[in-house]
Amino acid sequence: MKKKGFTLIELLAVIVILAVIALIVTPIVSNIISNAKIAANARSVEGHVKNIENAIISKVFALSGDMKVYDNKTKIEIEALVAGNDDVTCESYTILNGIVQNANNCTATGWNKTYTFTIGNGTTIVNGTTVEIPAKVYGTYVAKEEGETHLGIVYLDPSDISIECDEDSEITDSNTGCKKFYIYDDTGDNYTMIMDRNTTATVAWASYDDYIASGGTEADWTAYNFNTQGPVTVTKQLRIDTANWIGSPRLIRESEVRTITGNNTTSYYYFGSNGSKAYNKQTEEQQQIQQSYHWLFDYTYNCTTYGCKTSNSSTSGYWTSDAHITTNNAWNVQSTGFLKDYSASNDGSYGVRPVIEIPKSQLRK
Repeated sequence: MKKKGFTLIELLAVIVILAVIALIVTPIVSNIISNAKIAANARSVEGHVKNIENAIISKVFALSGDMKVYDNKTKIEIEALVAGNDDVTCESYTILNGIVQNANNCTATGWNKTYTFTIGNGTTIVNGTTVEIPAKVYGTYVAKEEGETHLGIVYLDPSDISIECDEDSEITDSNTGCKKFYIYDDTGDNYTMIMDRNTTATVAWASYDDYIASGGTEADWTAYNFNTQGPVTVTKQLRIDTANWIGSPRLIRESEVRTITGNNTTSYYYFGSNGSKAYNKQTEEQQQIQQSYHWLFDYTYNCTTYGCKTSNSSTSGYWTSDAHITTNNAWNVQSTGFLKDYSASNDGSYGVRPVIEIPKSQLRK
């Protein structure tokens, strides 16, 4: 029987078909190989980036400080990494040196961040992106009412700026908690302001015991010159009462009281008459002037009789930072609306009323 094979034409047809198939398949296979290489390169780059991020975070974790890890839906209070959200609930987060290092599954919109950390130059990174954290807001500013002689009111807790204070807050008599301050100088970037009441009931401006404790001798005490030696006791008490406060607490100066009330003399005077005429002998216009300075002597003994708005039986006034020019007396603001020099060693009538300075930019309005 004669065997039959492929003809030349059939072989050529097969070759042509295979060539066509090769032309179609080759680009597809080539693309698959190319995409696989790109994907592999991407995974490699991501791995390097992750290693760099982990190295940075590990370095931050290695810093000295108190590292704490919080789990199971805990609340985190931070300085508004997202505007309006300073109380965010997260599944877990880590804090080192007071900075959020890691936060996962946070509930607040826009705060599902993997980590946040600050590198050495002060730049803050959130998930690899540089962000700006707004400045901490210290308290609330309220504009003055018509007819007031101060320049505005500030509510804040100078011992704990994380506490929000405003005109509806309870103002405490202790040395912590929300306080009320009156602004009397708004030049420059800061507000200079005095508290609306004293921190202590009574204290001497300078006392024998503190003079001895500060290095003075008993023999020198009788010749002690308060004008040159300075307020030994009242500044000590100020430091105790305002420990951990912001704003560099100090006493108000005699010259500042005179500037506020428009008195350019060197003698004692009542705020209303700008002289020696007491409140009950002043004209109605003078009494209104003294009432406008109520914020300088509010919360002193029986002061409502002399034009203040709120009395307090604990003190008759407060000390300034200045001694009298020629005697062993010191200047103080009295409950009668009176700037007067008084025996600096007297510890039974006058107390401490702090003055602090706060940046204008760090107050709510």
